[in-house]
Amino acid sequence: QNSLHPHTVLQSRLVWYPCPVVFEIEELEQATIEELVLSAPTLNISCRAPFRIDFAPALKKENHPSTHLHLGHEEFRLPLQRALEPSRFMRLIVRTAYPKTWASHEQFRLVENWSAEDRLDEDDKLVGALGWTIPLATSNR
Repeated sequence: QNSLHPHTVLQSRLVWYPCPVVFEIEELEQATIEELVLSAPTLNISCRAPFRIDFAPALKKENHPSTHLHLGHEEFRLPLQRALEPSRFMRLIVRTAYPKTWASHEQFRLVENWSAEDRLDEDDKLVGALGWTIPLATSNR
């Protein structure tokens, strides 16, 4: 925050680290995670990369866009059109990584809205970037 605009977000880092082991809920009701891992360690391993969105306009430089996505490798930075708010980031993760949870919990559909300002520079647009339309008002979709 800054003194001129106390609600302005100057920087954010949103990260999802997927669990490296995957179990069905029924399995967890019958045994502990430790028992399941020890009984079939390679069957339940799921090597998935972390997913991180950084927003830091003050750190922008060549090959380091102000808003970008990291996938699995620190130096891999895919330019993003806009930053995401924490609740919108959580919606994205839950909807894509946990579709059963998404379908069964309405509260994940509520969102907040930051400025949704386009952050791509001309190099980002030329090389390629991810972008999306952000609704201006809170919606239930």
